[in-house]
Amino acid sequence: MKAEFVVACATACPLIALAFCYIYPLLVDFSQINKTHCHVYNFLPSVSATISYNPLTSFFWFMLILIHTPFRFILAKYLHDFYKTQFSHKIPEDYVPFAYKTDYLKLTSVRKQIFFASNSNYGLMINILKIIFFKFLI
Repeated sequence: MKAEFVVACATACPLIALAFCYIYPLLVDFSQINKTHCHVYNFLPSVSATISYNPLTSFFWFMLILIHTPFRFILAKYLHDFYKTQFSHKIPEDYVPFAYKTDYLKLTSVRKQIFFASNSNYGLMINILKIIFFKFLI
């Protein structure tokens, strides 16, 4: 696969999902999506509010993020190969595999987070999400 195609797919899927998750609720029910529990007026809703607005936006977000993650893994491999060829003589030998492993850990954590909705089973899921998010932060 060409690198340009991989980059285009890795960036277009989340952008399309975000645009749909913002535009659809704003067109369908502007006042409801901008409501807050503290009665503060919002010009635009939060990302989490738009994604969880209804099952359609949640499913659309889930599918496009799921589609885009393999392209992110391919992009991580491309970056690994690029770092290996361009910077192998300038940086320590252990840095390139370490950078690839941390990027891989981040991508697996992101992929796991989309499988667990935080509002489905709060007691069980909050502990799983804490572990996954901690790995993502590393």
